[in-house]
Amino acid sequence: MSLLRRSALSLSLFALVGCPAEPEPFVDSGRVDTGVLPDRAVIDTGVPEDVPSLPDVAAPMDATIDVPSPPDAATDAPRDAAPACACPPIPATCTPPNTEEPTFTPGTDALQRQLNNLVACATQTLDMALYQANSACFVDVVLARLAAVPALRVRIVTDDEQCPVVMGARSCALSRLEGHPRVQIIDDGRTTLMHHKFIIADGARIWVASANMTRQSFCTDENNAIVIEDAPTIATYAAEFRRMFETRMFGPIAPEAEPSPAARFAVYFSPRSPSTMPPRWQTALIDAINNARTSLDFAVSAFTRQDIADALSAAHRRGVRVRGIVGASYAMDPSVASMRMAGVNVRTDEMHSKVLIIDGATVTTGSANWSTNAWTNNENSLWIRDMNVAVVYQNQFERSFPLARVIP
Repeated sequence: MSLLRRSALSLSLFALVGCPAEPEPFVDSGRVDTGVLPDRAVIDTGVPEDVPSLPDVAAPMDATIDVPSPPDAATDAPRDAAPACACPPIPATCTPPNTEEPTFTPGTDALQRQLNNLVACATQTLDMALYQANSACFVDVVLARLAAVPALRVRIVTDDEQCPVVMGARSCALSRLEGHPRVQIIDDGRTTLMHHKFIIADGARIWVASANMTRQSFCTDENNAIVIEDAPTIATYAAEFRRMFETRMFGPIAPEAEPSPAARFAVYFSPRSPSTMPPRWQTALIDAINNARTSLDFAVSAFTRQDIADALSAAHRRGVRVRGIVGASYAMDPSVASMRMAGVNVRTDEMHSKVLIIDGATVTTGSANWSTNAWTNNENSLWIRDMNVAVVYQNQFERSFPLARVIP
């Protein structure tokens, strides 16, 4: 089924109520207008989401820099050709989001409703690490909550390249929040990406996603998100947020302690020191692939790591069922080609998730792509060892894989 057919089917599922559909992106021959932007303007730089910039430090000699390969004819259509989807209603009251119940895009507005409910139940603080934030729908929900709760304070860390200050104003949807007396916004101020997508509400509930706050993430790309109320997990993310927001530290940090193998949740961050060494999430990932016994199913946007590809190919050769979906811009990457040559069943789609399902029992998700630039970006990798959660991710993969395109 083509992307356009899937988008058309998806549209019928959205409620045409609530905040108005987001405006069409402002594009001028691929250049962003640097003048004063109208309220609720959305910038589209003509570049797919999450295209990494070059790292601050030299990568290993054998590293592959994540410059997307040219799209083939099947993916060459402009991303904005897909119909816009409607904003879900702004919640009038607090309906707590269901915890440990993953949501997905496209196809329904469940992910946006989950996000909106998280915001609509905050009474004290919202700490957000957001790589891209061009969704007027999302900003409307935050503004509504600020108006409803006079005690609420919002702190946001974003990426300086995705929301730069132009002529005194931020050139993304967050500009409507800047200047609010209870909102503070900072950016990373470095060439590598602040690539996180997580929100902590009242220090008691966290939303972790692959999705950016954009129409593309909500309406056309495949993404996932989950809400967790596990105190140690929230504390780990909160420490990363404070490191960025309060101390303005975005560069390499010492590797975190190895999580207990018995823990239901484990969290890893990038970058580590030195950044020429693989982050802990990657070494743990390869170890898990090497120890898989029955199945490995992955859905990853940017896949350029040859060492991960080699581990998956080796798993396939020893009898583990290995299947994967990669982002359309990376379908022809040498790492992907090597897996296909080894017999691994790899397909492609408008994939933006970063998910691995191991033996149908453990899930890795978060913001980190399987790429060299993910070593130097600010990234998170969330591991979930829970059969009930894993089966939801597995069912989603089983729906997505048959619809993904076979790589020619």
